[in-house]
Amino acid sequence: MFPTMLERTRELRRHQTPAVKVMWKLRRNRRFMHLRFRRQHQIGSFIVDFLCAEARLISEHESPAQARYDAARDAYLQSLGFRVLRFSAEAFLADPARTLRVTAQQIPHHGG
Repeated sequence: MFPTMLERTRELRRHQTPAVKVMWKLRRNRRFMHLRFRRQHQIGSFIVDFLCAEARLISEHESPAQARYDAARDAYLQSLGFRVLRFSAEAFLADPARTLRVTAQQIPHHGG
């Protein structure tokens, strides 16, 4: 039996990678630019790693093994008006501040 999308999002939240744990710690509770991020959030038939609905921004893991799938997924998300950023887990763990700077550059001034 296949898990439902809700079950899958819960499973992803329970079994986070080290990079996702660090990313979430830095973004949760409006810690990053006072913006609300959601973790493992469903959009259509996809589950995105991090969503900031107010900035129309999605942050995802880069997956070279799934490059073709990720390109189609990104095209769909972009068609809905989202900007999609991809980071490798290694790059994030090596320099989380740089990843946050790159993310901040993609967020239009929101008055906060």
